[in-house]
Amino acid sequence: MKKFSTVILVDDDKIINYINEKTIKLTGFAENIIAFDNATETISFMQENCHKLCSTPTPVVVFLDLNMPVIDGWEFLESVKKFPNYSTTACKIYILSSSIDPMDFEKAKEYEIVQDFISKPLTKEYLQELLQKSFVEDSV
Repeated sequence: MKKFSTVILVDDDKIINYINEKTIKLTGFAENIIAFDNATETISFMQENCHKLCSTPTPVVVFLDLNMPVIDGWEFLESVKKFPNYSTTACKIYILSSSIDPMDFEKAKEYEIVQDFISKPLTKEYLQELLQKSFVEDSV
């Protein structure tokens, strides 16, 4: 089965990152998993590695928490959409949050770069469904 080249986890909760990393490995969802516990480091990493990340055969998948100190998920989205080489085909961002605020769901729809809004933690079922959907659509 096909898999994504790289997944980036962005969550200030290291335990959640650990759980999500294990779930991604169990499903064979991606070759590489990079976890960050703050958005500032993630933005720097993505800027420094934009050319490499954007040239992989599959899109980079980012699972992004909203509620983080210093730079929250919304500020992260604003920064990423300003990247000069940003492409929604090269990078797919999924909000992964514990928020149940309907305003967050609505706000997420305003960002073209956001693919989906899902609840923590990641599940094997969601990842398998996403893999199947992503690679079936690509082959059509």
